[in-house]
Amino acid sequence: MKPIFFLIYFALSPLLLFGQAGFSKVFQLEPNHANDLNSLVIDNDTIVLFQAAFDTSVNNWGLNLVKLDTLGNILFTNFLSDSVSHFIRSMGGNEIIKTHDRGYAFAATYSWDDDTIFLAKYNHAGEREFVRYYAPPVANTDFFACRTLHQLSDGGFFLMTFYSLDTTNYFSLSLLRVDADGDELWRKAFVAEDTSRLMTSILELDNNSFLLSGGKYRFLPSGENYTFPNIIVLDSLGNILQEWMGEKNTGMLNFIRTDDGGFIYTGGKVLIQGASSKTIPLIGKVDSNFSEEWVHYVNQPAATTAHYTSLSKTPDGHYIASGEGGYPYSERPGIHTKITDSGEVLWERLDRAEYSGVKGTRNLIRSTGVLSSGSIISCGSTWITEPYGYSEKGWLVKISPGGCIDDTDTLDCWAGATVVSATETPQAEAIAIYPNPVDDELTVNLNGYQPKEAAIYFYDLLGRFLRKERVHIGRNMLSVSDLPTGLIFYEVRDSGVLMTLGKLVKMNEN
Repeated sequence: MKPIFFLIYFALSPLLLFGQAGFSKVFQLEPNHANDLNSLVIDNDTIVLFQAAFDTSVNNWGLNLVKLDTLGNILFTNFLSDSVSHFIRSMGGNEIIKTHDRGYAFAATYSWDDDTIFLAKYNHAGEREFVRYYAPPVANTDFFACRTLHQLSDGGFFLMTFYSLDTTNYFSLSLLRVDADGDELWRKAFVAEDTSRLMTSILELDNNSFLLSGGKYRFLPSGENYTFPNIIVLDSLGNILQEWMGEKNTGMLNFIRTDDGGFIYTGGKVLIQGASSKTIPLIGKVDSNFSEEWVHYVNQPAATTAHYTSLSKTPDGHYIASGEGGYPYSERPGIHTKITDSGEVLWERLDRAEYSGVKGTRNLIRSTGVLSSGSIISCGSTWITEPYGYSEKGWLVKISPGGCIDDTDTLDCWAGATVVSATETPQAEAIAIYPNPVDDELTVNLNGYQPKEAAIYFYDLLGRFLRKERVHIGRNMLSVSDLPTGLIFYEVRDSGVLMTLGKLVKMNEN
């Protein structure tokens, strides 16, 4: 029966792989509305997001809570709007979060005129539980907005906001603490004289310490401006435990803590030209003291708004950053970069939602999540800037762990893979893996090349990591009896560098 089982699996495997193909879809979820998909979370492999929507028929903004399946089909929407005299809108970068009770919460700006922000809480079924409104922290506020929302262990929330006064162009940081019902407990302002402080993300280090990341910006009378990466570590009462500033004109945005106590972060290298600036997006790693270990600069032109907006960890232990690429203003693609803990770029892709790269379009990825399969889901918006006019649509894109959207992709990748290898390495010919199919013992033969620190990684059909085994020069006999029956993908890496990848069939040893 083994040969028959082998043939069936390899005959069906292309169909199974294509069944995991991604997609790129645009949405206009409400009639007469311009759409901007702001943020998403993955909830048991269901996509939950919220969007800003502008109703052109009554000249009014609203927000929409949307739940979709992993194929991008809409399960339900819940539209939150207000009277035409008060606009509900969302600033780019607001995020939806899953709450401890399996519900959802998000914060946004309530009015163009009053500069009031609000917190909205929904249950798991998408039904609204409450909306709480918050006035600016001081009088004479010219601008007040919420950037980031974080839920605490007691069910309450931190709202990280920023504001400016009528008398100055500088922004100050304000941290708002509310309880589980959204009632305000306290707020604290962090003002830097003649300097803007804009923090973009909150990372919980433990129950009593939180890392706020962002930057300080200084505008000089000469018209020049400078930016410094700024990190503040606070306790749960808002007291500063530690503050750090980095190299001038290098921004640090989203942070993820690594197993060794360091941090993977996204940011940008800011190029100053008089009163204007452009940015080259980057991904880097710093140790626990924020000293740089490595940095990857995206190979694109610097641009005014080029940046990564989101950073997530993938099931295979890597990282995916997404945002807006650095091409001319009217031809911006969305960008995704997958990178290892050691700084190796596995793949990087640029995408445009529906306009095939014609002049006059921008494509912005605002938020990214990762399914349990390792597939990447991102949301954002796409709009036309030339010729004169404005037509915005929501954009949802699904990418396989190996960087593919579908089988017509130009990348050398396959759905279910966890890496992309455009060319075979010279060492690949010196690596033999057999038998295939395999019962309980697999041979990995590294014959003819001296590995430094090699290992074989196994993944299931959906790209989920199964296990890792170190291998050495010569024949390595590995027990695979614990691997699931069926199609298995593998990759051999040496010091983090991909040597070869492939697939095998795991037989039932009985």
